[in-house]
Amino acid sequence: MLGRMTNTTTPPLHGYGELDRLMGLMTGDEKHGPAATSTLDVLWVLYDRVLRVSPATAGSPGRDRFLLSKGHGPMAYYAVLAARGFFDEELLSGFGAYDSPLGHHPDRLLVPGAEIGSGSLGHGLPLAVGSVLGLRAQGLTEPRVWVLTGDAELDEGSNHEAIAYAGPAGLEQLNTVVIDNASATYARPGGIAARFEAAGWSASTVDGRDHDALYAAFTAPHPGRPHAVIARWHPAAEHPARPSGPDTTPNTSEDTPMDTMRDRFIATTTRLLDEDPRIAVVLAEISRDGFGPAERAHPHRVVNVGIREQLLIGAGAGMALTGMRPVMHTFASFLVERPFEQVKLDLGHQGVGGVLVSAGASYDWPAGGFTHMAPGDVALLDTLDGWTVHVPGHPDEAETLLRRSVRGDGRVYVRLSLQSNRAARAVGGPGFETVRRGDGGGVVIAVGPMLDNVLEATEGLDVTVLYATTVRPFDAASLRRAAGAHGTTGVVLVEPFLAGTSTAAANDALTDLPHRILGLGVGRSELRRYGQMPDHLVAHGLDPRSLRQRITGFLHP
Repeated sequence: MLGRMTNTTTPPLHGYGELDRLMGLMTGDEKHGPAATSTLDVLWVLYDRVLRVSPATAGSPGRDRFLLSKGHGPMAYYAVLAARGFFDEELLSGFGAYDSPLGHHPDRLLVPGAEIGSGSLGHGLPLAVGSVLGLRAQGLTEPRVWVLTGDAELDEGSNHEAIAYAGPAGLEQLNTVVIDNASATYARPGGIAARFEAAGWSASTVDGRDHDALYAAFTAPHPGRPHAVIARWHPAAEHPARPSGPDTTPNTSEDTPMDTMRDRFIATTTRLLDEDPRIAVVLAEISRDGFGPAERAHPHRVVNVGIREQLLIGAGAGMALTGMRPVMHTFASFLVERPFEQVKLDLGHQGVGGVLVSAGASYDWPAGGFTHMAPGDVALLDTLDGWTVHVPGHPDEAETLLRRSVRGDGRVYVRLSLQSNRAARAVGGPGFETVRRGDGGGVVIAVGPMLDNVLEATEGLDVTVLYATTVRPFDAASLRRAAGAHGTTGVVLVEPFLAGTSTAAANDALTDLPHRILGLGVGRSELRRYGQMPDHLVAHGLDPRSLRQRITGFLHP
């Protein structure tokens, strides 16, 4: 049995009263300000009075471990770590910058004191279970593992599995704090604590602002059982608003068009719901506000399942089994990567169709870090048969391709991005369009939003430029026509996703012709940088200057 233990570390560099000032040092486009402020008191009590860890013991095997699963809006976490001396407060002012270690989601390899990298929900609690098992296997029975989650985050199925396992396994070293700020779309019958208690946990519910109540709940004995503390934080109903520090308004700078592909998707799909009773939209919280009017007009055909991405795909596929045409939407990393088995089996294996429409792409939100990037999405779908993949380069193209997608019965992926070409091009058919014709100097294929950069990069070069908005099926005929008119041909593929994704398809198209192929795109190694989209284009060599160097170096070595 673990004893009632409290923090024995050195005093903090800053007190609780300094936390608002420290949070105020982090400015910019912070996406989850309320998520940060709701965790502040819990984090302070843990680090000030409970956790047995300090900068001096952060690498000790016997330390307590704190895992921030609720990685959205980590301003409070960073402020508390700075206050406790894990890193200098001067780092806070670089929050979200390209070279800063402090992103909009924490990275354990960059942030001193962070035990895990988080941001994608539903990972912290399983990691905490494994950490307890690892400590126990090494005979380390004194260190405790704490994990902080959100109430809506508990919707993720991985959390249900962890809760159901940890109780019967008697993981006494495991402690979970749930920030209950009433953010879950669907309330849990009996409350959150009852869910843990039913699985054999000790659980208590306290005011998330009351430091003494939090301390008592955190240090309460729970022999032989894991422990959950539900910290209620309902500012509108019970607490005065806390200054959030950073600007939380969306970015509406001149560099961001008001009508993005995602905006156009919402507007177009809303009209399609009025036009075609077969169409249904399935959401997992993302873009729900945009679909509010459509949900009110078509409550049975606009379905939000909460933060449950596997259910998102499964429910959409189930609707397809009844003859509906489901449009399933969330960020690319949560639409393709997380529920990939459902994509493979519930759609493909069942032989039913649907339309997956993603947002976020490869680097749309660089400050959010790798958890919200999906450069490998198209490559993953390449492992499955029968998928059409559209990569529009402009909102007008996105609308055309979306309308084409919902008219059929097949399986279609529409990959949307904030990156956009200045002008739309006609996308009347599935083939590649010849945008610029050369005289044998090589072929460059620009995919979707890469066209403008490719045209600038190849200005004055003797190359043929093909434009692709539909990459699967791959237009082998157009490539053969462009390459086959001359002798040995160099082909460069410029894709806004994983570099080399389409090189095999291009090789197959030219199998009987002498050729060389270079695949350019997002690098395979994790960049671990934040900043803005232009920073990442340069880092991946996809800006016009880098593209020109790489293209000329390959075609004219």
